[in-house]
Amino acid sequence: MRNILGLALLGSMITSPAWAQQPLFLAYPPKEHQTRASQIFLIGTASPEGEVLVNGQVIPRSPAGNFAPSF
Repeated sequence: MRNILGLALLGSMITSPAWAQQPLFLAYPPKEHQTRASQIFLIGTASPEGEVLVNGQVIPRSPAGNFAPSF
């Protein structure tokens, strides 16, 4: 039992840096998207550290780094 807990702890420490360095991912809109709507929203995620800017404005994100603002 003690070995299993040790491995679980080690596994969480190894994967944490990978999460901290995740790139910006934009799920929506897709590449080459065109719209005639008066508003559009962005859905994506980025590393919780740092900021995500759209047109120079910081957009709010969840503690996990997810965002979904509309413009």
